[in-house]
Amino acid sequence: MGAEIRSGHRSRHWQARITKYQSFKGTKREAQIELVRLMDAVRRGDYIDPSKVTVAEFLDRWEKDWAANNVSPKTRERFAQLITHQVQPHLGNMLIQKLRAVHLSELYGRLLSNGRVGGGALSAKTVGHVHRCLRRAFGHAAQWGLIAQNPAALVHPPRVRQTEIEILRQNEVEAMLASLRSRNALLFTIAIVALGSGLRRGELCALRWSNIDLESRTLRVEQSIEQTRAGLRFKAPKTKHGLRSMTLPPSVISELRAHWRAQNEQRLALGLGRGSPDDLVFPAWDHQPLMPNTLSREWSRAVAAIGGGE
Repeated sequence: MGAEIRSGHRSRHWQARITKYQSFKGTKREAQIELVRLMDAVRRGDYIDPSKVTVAEFLDRWEKDWAANNVSPKTRERFAQLITHQVQPHLGNMLIQKLRAVHLSELYGRLLSNGRVGGGALSAKTVGHVHRCLRRAFGHAAQWGLIAQNPAALVHPPRVRQTEIEILRQNEVEAMLASLRSRNALLFTIAIVALGSGLRRGELCALRWSNIDLESRTLRVEQSIEQTRAGLRFKAPKTKHGLRSMTLPPSVISELRAHWRAQNEQRLALGLGRGSPDDLVFPAWDHQPLMPNTLSREWSRAVAAIGGGE
């Protein structure tokens, strides 16, 4: 249904009237409500002609208005990086209503061969992230009436090649843990708990002693740490399946008891008193939360050192 919007410019000798038409999907009543909204936007000076919106303008508004309120800070940060570095340099100046599936197909091919402006080629996995970001964004553009259909829904992302994961044998795991025990006690205990529980790194960093019952040998996952440029934040699991309990092997419980004793001995030596159930199981050296990226970096260094026989 077409909604008519009128705006004019007066002079002493003549009056000009410009009529705009905008398509709207819905009932007649819904179209009338939308017309009132558009006319009010014109009077306030807030009306934006959809035919003049560029890809860059839309994605900027989508990231700030929708992503900021509907996804986690980490996901929003990732969306912003993809839009800024991979999409806008190539398609930013194009009018969104002229965007077609072929343009996205060309973009993906360019990213695979040249990457971002001034950078190298991107992996198929990263280009896949670009595709999923654009599919969500342009899906909203279609839903909001800026474009007739979602062009990203008509394009397939590049296929990611499957690579075999090298799995350590039991004797190799035992050798690595034995070497790690003498080099880095904290990483050793984290590795033991990770192997015995399957916790992700963010869950390990957010684990508190109140989540562990050493007597019943149970562990509850209630939180995870998310790291962004703005800092760290504790968050609950995305789904009810993320909130889970498990029984730990006796060997893991034994290591956790030793870790608890060592942690309290250190606190007493520093004059901090005994720990509380709310304390983190694996804090950083200054008793602040351990950053997930720091954990990954320290783990890589330790493994490299063990492999190099240092």
